[in-house]
Amino acid sequence: MSEFLTIGEPMAVFASENPDLSLVDATNFKKFVAGAELNVAIGVQRLGHQSQYLSAVGDDPLGQFIINEVHESGIDSSLIDLDKDHWTGFYLKQRVTKGDPSTYYFRKNSAAANFNHEILSKIDFSDLKIAHLSGIFAALSQK
Repeated sequence: MSEFLTIGEPMAVFASENPDLSLVDATNFKKFVAGAELNVAIGVQRLGHQSQYLSAVGDDPLGQFIINEVHESGIDSSLIDLDKDHWTGFYLKQRVTKGDPSTYYFRKNSAAANFNHEILSKIDFSDLKIAHLSGIFAALSQK
């Protein structure tokens, strides 16, 4: 059973490996998992606590990539909904040597933005000590 539960939007990020080039001109990118709440779940797991992540991803290569990364981190993914009707959100991130990088998000109408609220009834609160969420996930959809 998990001591820690977080709810959020997982994303794939394609981070440029070309320093100081615009996203238009960059040609080399590396793929990572992203999402504030997922990063927290990974950190909690690394500290030796059992964490669980609740979200939705598309039934697509990026969704499977995220699920694989969650599994490799040892996080319980039983509350991640695999959505066959919507895609997994992702974004592009510029690499810069000074200042803030440009980012470009592709998340409108994503699986997380169309989250199936019925999965909330599957949460086991018996051993849960901490529930963590931010306003981002709640703000994604109008539901």
